[in-house]
Amino acid sequence: MKYNYILNKFRKHRSIIKNLIYFLIFALIIFELSKRSISISITSYFENFNFYYFFIAVFFFIINSVFGAYLFFLITKYLSSIKLSLMRTFNIIFNGQFLDFFPFFGTLYKAKRLKSEAKISYIPFLSIYLALLEIGLLNISFFLSLIYFFLLFYNQDIPINNLVFFAYFFFFLIFGIFFIKKIYFSLLNKKLIYSIFNKPYDLFKIITIFFNLQNDILKNKLNFLKLILLDFVCHINLFITFLFIFKCYSVELNIIHILIIYLLFIFITQVKIVPKNYIIDELIGAYLISLGINDFGFGLIIMITLRCISLLSSTFLFLLFNFLFRKETLMIKKRN
Repeated sequence: MKYNYILNKFRKHRSIIKNLIYFLIFALIIFELSKRSISISITSYFENFNFYYFFIAVFFFIINSVFGAYLFFLITKYLSSIKLSLMRTFNIIFNGQFLDFFPFFGTLYKAKRLKSEAKISYIPFLSIYLALLEIGLLNISFFLSLIYFFLLFYNQDIPINNLVFFAYFFFFLIFGIFFIKKIYFSLLNKKLIYSIFNKPYDLFKIITIFFNLQNDILKNKLNFLKLILLDFVCHINLFITFLFIFKCYSVELNIIHILIIYLLFIFITQVKIVPKNYIIDELIGAYLISLGINDFGFGLIIMITLRCISLLSSTFLFLLFNFLFRKETLMIKKRN
């Protein structure tokens, strides 16, 4: 009874609580911005801009996107008896990424097509993102912890040490995901309904499917390792993209420092408030960069450059895989 009373109170005042959280986040951002130095001259950042490094960064971001799409493809195989071809799945994913220029359009597009073509309903579709989130957090937390202990062992200065410590703490918290099933299943008789686009979904049902998906993945340890390694390859390519963006502006920064900034940025932004996390990613990334070089303006330019690379990559892959998919479809029709 007490549980239902609290839940009903929460539902009644949900909009007020949500607005309060948004206000606190906005206030924190404004407070942090007020403490950071922002250079007035924007043109000074582009005086030594190197387009050669910029296009190398675009290339590695494209590779990252392809490996990420392949990881998504492998996870969908656990949820559907209908086996989509790799080309068709890539077409769905990259069309969705392109449509995510407008928040939620791409996610809805992917959900609709996977439901119609692979018979993956909306709740299992959401569980795919939970699985990707878990794999991503495991990888990022592991490497943050590894770097933290490495720097401690060699008595090196730890850039942004407090943030690294918290990430290291979350490393153990994330491993707890594998051990919370007993707590979860004890609550199965409860209902926790959330409305997504005015359609009610039971949160416990989504998590149940996620746990079942997790069990299917963990049944074969080699497959699980394959997913972890694929995610790791994605991070290598995205980190190289980060490095070359810094090189675009002829900034010499310690590679370990850039790596920690990258890992913390990815760790903090794993959970997206909206697809693509417009503005939010830029502010978080700029803040982390400014901790190292004390220039929020330059950090913002770096993050805007990364956003431009992301948009260029999404557009290129959208055009490429639409062309390849149509070509494959025509070839199949000719055979028949």
